[in-house]
Amino acid sequence: MIARELQDYCGRTAKCRAFTFRHEGGACFSVIRHTVETGSESRYEAWLKQVTPIAQTFPGHSGVNFIRPPKGSRSYTTVLHFDTIEHLDGWVLSDARKRLLAEIEPYLEGGDQVENTTGR
Repeated sequence: MIARELQDYCGRTAKCRAFTFRHEGGACFSVIRHTVETGSESRYEAWLKQVTPIAQTFPGHSGVNFIRPPKGSRSYTTVLHFDTIEHLDGWVLSDARKRLLAEIEPYLEGGDQVENTTGR
């Protein structure tokens, strides 16, 4: 369901033209949604810049896409691509991600919403 929603959104939004859902072998992705408190958008954007290079150091990381909220919304969507579900879980369940998430959670409405999907 989430993949279809993102594909529909990307089909309507020029910002997503590079967005693809091609998966080969055991490739998978994680869709992470965060709704940011009003006034905390710049803090969240800075946090994303901090998290991305750390996630890229984890085994199997093969890309990331950010979908910024449309005008009037504060819901960000991040799609992380990994080569296997085991490598994806290595990042999602890592102490590094937990520590980083703890820094931004006070500025999120509804917490950290994560859905992992394989390309199979």
